[in-house]
Amino acid sequence: YLLDQAEVRVVLGFVEAIREPARLIQVARKAARLKKPLVVAKIGRSEAGKRAAASHTASLVGADAAHTAAFAQLGMLRVDDVDEMLDLAAYFSTARLPTGKRVAVLTASGGAGAWLADACAVRGLALPAPSSEVQTAIGAFIPTYGSVANPVDITAQAVLSGGYEQALGLLAQSRGFDTVVAVATLVREERFFETLPELKQAIREAPAVVVYYSYTRPSPRVIETLAELGVPCFSTPGRTARAVGAAADHAAFLSRMDDVAVFTEPAPAAEEWPELSGPLSEMGARAYLSPLGIASPLDRLACSADEAVASFASLGGQPVALKVQSQHINHKADVGGVKLGLATADQVRDAFAAVAASVPPPVLEGVLVQRMAPPGVEAFVAARREPLLGPLVVVGLGGTEVEALRDVAMRLAPVSLAEAHAMIDELRGGSLLRSRADVSALAAAVVRLSELAAGLPPGISNVEINPLLVLPRGQGVLMLDAAVELKGGEPW
Repeated sequence: YLLDQAEVRVVLGFVEAIREPARLIQVARKAARLKKPLVVAKIGRSEAGKRAAASHTASLVGADAAHTAAFAQLGMLRVDDVDEMLDLAAYFSTARLPTGKRVAVLTASGGAGAWLADACAVRGLALPAPSSEVQTAIGAFIPTYGSVANPVDITAQAVLSGGYEQALGLLAQSRGFDTVVAVATLVREERFFETLPELKQAIREAPAVVVYYSYTRPSPRVIETLAELGVPCFSTPGRTARAVGAAADHAAFLSRMDDVAVFTEPAPAAEEWPELSGPLSEMGARAYLSPLGIASPLDRLACSADEAVASFASLGGQPVALKVQSQHINHKADVGGVKLGLATADQVRDAFAAVAASVPPPVLEGVLVQRMAPPGVEAFVAARREPLLGPLVVVGLGGTEVEALRDVAMRLAPVSLAEAHAMIDELRGGSLLRSRADVSALAAAVVRLSELAAGLPPGISNVEINPLLVLPRGQGVLMLDAAVELKGGEPW
C-alpha cells in the first residue's frame, strides 16, 4: 500500500520476524522497480535481542547473518539505530541517487574536512583529486595555503570573498564526482540567505548530488530551504558518510537489479529432488548429488584389505586416500577414519586396518580408496533451508578449517551467475581464489547448488560439499566430500 502512494519516496520498517519470505521478495522487487528504498531495522542480532523478540511475538527470529545477506540481496537497507534510519529517510526523501561512489569534500575548515574524508573512506567511498582544470580554476581565487586536492580547503578567507559557492559549482558541474559534500556552519541564517542565489546557480542542473555537513547545529529554516533544493543536511561526519554511502550502495543495487534471480517473474520452477528414506554415507551423498554434474576423483569401495590393495592397483598405483564410509559417521577425520597420501600397497593395507578399526563393524559400509586430488584451493558450498527465510545457498573457503575461518557469503536461492561471482568477491579469501583458481567453475557450482536449494525436498534441511576443490584456471572443480542433513536430524 505505501509503495503505491505517489507522495511516498522511502519506506521505513521495524522488523521482528519474517513470516512470509515469498511476500518479502515480491515487496522488495516492487520497491526496486519503483526506485523507492526500503529501510529496515531488524532486531535479533544478539541472543538477548532474540529472546526479547521471541517473548514479544512468540516467534522465531532466525539467523541474523542470513537476514543481513537477504536484505542486501533484495536491495533493502538495514540500519542499526533510529538516527541512521532517520538519516536515510532524510536523504532518500530529499535527494536523488548518485551515479557512483566518487566524492568531493569542500571545506573552509581543514579539520572538519579531514574528519569527513576519513569517514567517507571507511564507508568505501572514493575521494579522487579534482581534474587539473578544476584545480587551476579554484586555485586562482583561494590563498596559497589552501588546498585544491580532495578535501578541497578554500580557507575562511576565500569564503568571505564569495569563493565557497564558486568552488562548489566547479566541483558539482565537473563530472568528476558523483557527490559533493559541502562542509559548513549553518547556524547563522544571514550568511546562508545572502549567498543563496549563488548557491542555487552553483548546483543548478549539476550532474553531482550535493550534500551538506554542518559542524554546528543548523538552522531549521536553512535545512528546510536546502531540502527544497534537493540537498540533504547532516550533523556529524559519520552520519553524513553513512547516508552518502547508503545512497551509493542503493544506486549500485538498482543498476544490477536485473541480475537478482529471485526477482524473476514468473519464478522459475525449481528442479524436484527425490526424498531420502534415511541418512547417507559420503558415497551415497555424492551419488545423490550426481545430477549437479560436479566430478570427483576416481575411487573404489573396498570391504577388505585385499580389496583395498586391488583398488589401489586399479587406480594406477598413484597416491590415494582411504576414508571410512558409514551412514553414522559425520566427521570422519575426528575418529581416525581418514588416511592421506598412501603411495604403496603396504601403506594401503596398513591404513585399511586402521581406518576400518575407527568404527564398529555393524555401522561400517566399507573403506573408500580414492585417488589423491591435484593441488587446488579448498572451497565450501552448501544448500540449506533457513527457518523463516527459506532456501539459501552458501559459499566460502572450505576444508577442515571452515568453521574457524568463518569466511562465507550467502544469498536467497536461486542465484544468477552474476550473483554467484559477487558472492565470491565478498569473501575475504576472494582474491586468493581469483589469483589461483578456476573461479568461473566455482561460480557455476554455486548456481547449481542454489537451484538445488530452491528444490530441496521437505525432509532435507542442508546439503554440503566440503571440500569442493577449485583447480587452477580452466580446470574446473572437484567434489572431495559431501554430506546431507535430514530435517530434524544430524548431518551425515
